[in-house]
Amino acid sequence: DVPWRLLAGPNLDDARLARLAAKAPPGITVERNRPDFPVLLANCALSISQGGYNTVIDVLGAGARAVVVPFAEGGENEQGFRARRLQQRGLVRVLDAGRLSPPTLARAVDEAMESPPPPAAGGIDLSGAATTATIVAGMAG
Repeated sequence: DVPWRLLAGPNLDDARLARLAAKAPPGITVERNRPDFPVLLANCALSISQGGYNTVIDVLGAGARAVVVPFAEGGENEQGFRARRLQQRGLVRVLDAGRLSPPTLARAVDEAMESPPPPAAGGIDLSGAATTATIVAGMAG
């Protein structure tokens, strides 16, 4: 009974995106990723996403409840490692891709919605890019 917004990343071709959007029932919007993604996160009830670095930083910065399904193809483990560490801190719920199904996703969503929203940033310093730039500038000058 709530609206859903599905944002597709750059790896989904335009034809498939159009087919998904055409099949979406009322109340579900399917569109390309948007530059105002952090604003959407700050106003959402829940985010469901893979665990890429930029997305996780945006989710943490917004203080959004989140279910993370880390990308794990081809031996990839970075997203899973990050997601599990954040889950240990109570900042996200993790659902491993190998266990992903409608019932397991629904259960993870329910669990995330029953928990209080995490604090914005969750006590994690999100200024890594700015801090790195300051350090490099200090080394150069």
